[in-house]
Amino acid sequence: MNTPNNNKWKEFLLKSGLPLEFEVKKVLDKSGFWTKNEFSYLRKNENEVLTEFSFDLDAEILIKDNLFELLVECKYRDESTNWLFIPEEYNDSTRGIGTTDFLNTNAFFYTKKYFDLHYTMLNIIKVAPLCSKGIEITTTGNNPKSIDQAIAQLSYGIVDKVILAMERQLSDDDYFHLIYHHVPIVITTANLFKLKKNTSINSIKNASQISDLATAYDILLIEPSSSLDLKNYAYKKLNDFEEKYSKKYLNERLDKKFKERGRDFEYYKNEISGFPNGILIVNHALISKALKKLLLAFNEIAQPSQNLKNQLSKLSHDISAVINNI
Repeated sequence: MNTPNNNKWKEFLLKSGLPLEFEVKKVLDKSGFWTKNEFSYLRKNENEVLTEFSFDLDAEILIKDNLFELLVECKYRDESTNWLFIPEEYNDSTRGIGTTDFLNTNAFFYTKKYFDLHYTMLNIIKVAPLCSKGIEITTTGNNPKSIDQAIAQLSYGIVDKVILAMERQLSDDDYFHLIYHHVPIVITTANLFKLKKNTSINSIKNASQISDLATAYDILLIEPSSSLDLKNYAYKKLNDFEEKYSKKYLNERLDKKFKERGRDFEYYKNEISGFPNGILIVNHALISKALKKLLLAFNEIAQPSQNLKNQLSKLSHDISAVINNI
């Protein structure tokens, strides 16, 4: 005979996160991604002991000469759990990020000719509204660390992916000479909410439910807060990469468009050490819908339509006209 305790194994299994990872992997595979279990990297823990960390899934899809790599961290939460985020505006947030800054694009040593979209600055392609700080709210209280921990797993792992991609660009193997996009994603069973702009302490006190003061979404773009420890960690990794190849060699191999205004690899080390610029948060129940949005964006970036090229051309012309009149 079944008793309530006999069903505890289901709860334990779900909380392990394994079923969520398994389900997400199946959806990614079905969507055309090549997906591997877990990507590991080494860094010191809070006790300064070198420790192996990882994120759950490492998925990629090739579209023309663009390899889109998804760095996926899965977070299973009880169905009553809500993740609530502060709203931000594109180009007007702390970092001033654009709509596609979740791509963390790496074309530094890619030397083939390609159509440069400037899509980040012009904000034509948009897959999600922008948010910043978030908190996990449950029926028993809140967990301020849950979201931060998921973001940290991805943030510390991205520099290894960037360095591996640059080594491939520098290699003699034309198969790996690609533009790489490193896309960090947290997939969670928690409900995703963005606070309404007019939310106040009084409106929170007077609200009867979370939907009174926040809007639900299937996908959000999070601007992660700056971390000095993360920047120093990434910079050390990049210094080791530079030492392996030499500063002179890397400066010679930089694609010419990255050498404009006297910029060299030192300049781009600073840029890369700020990765990730953006992290996507996706609700598990709506993952297929979110992936469709992403794949549409990936295709527009890798194979820009004539309509998109026309929009970019017009915007570039308008911006040039404004600059010339300053």
